[in-house]
Amino acid sequence: MPMAQHIHDTLTAYLARHPEEAAELTPALSLAVARDTELAEHFTVSTAVRAPEDEVLYLHHRDQAAWLLPGGHLDPTDPSLLAAAERELAEETGIDSAVPASALPVDFFRYTSRLTGRTAYHARFAHTVESRLACRLQETEVTAVRWVPLAELPDDRLRDRLSTI
Repeated sequence: MPMAQHIHDTLTAYLARHPEEAAELTPALSLAVARDTELAEHFTVSTAVRAPEDEVLYLHHRDQAAWLLPGGHLDPTDPSLLAAAERELAEETGIDSAVPASALPVDFFRYTSRLTGRTAYHARFAHTVESRLACRLQETEVTAVRWVPLAELPDDRLRDRLSTI
């Protein structure tokens, strides 16, 4: 299935679970008909990795000078949003054993890119690990790692959604 169709289908399924977000996310459905080569500028992904200790993995990203979930832009070879999130997780941390909580994102939102100034959409997935894993950082992009207690996550919606996993 082409990535554009996959994004449309994933977003439609997400909105069926979260209809209260339709006003914010419905414009993304029209972007999801773009050519697959143009999708990377409109959609990004990340993964909230949750350890049994109720902690979530955050990385300090060099370019953005900020603590963020592992993630990034779509690659033309990514077969799905989830696969893109898992690829980014493996590239940035070396973690390839995290188990997805669902094939659907736990959160999807609109944002303005600090790099381009354009509106873009971000899909956050949730993964679990059996224990806090050591990370092999992609030093060109990531400078540090920390496990943040779930109760201290800066994003209320993400915290609420991860608390059910």
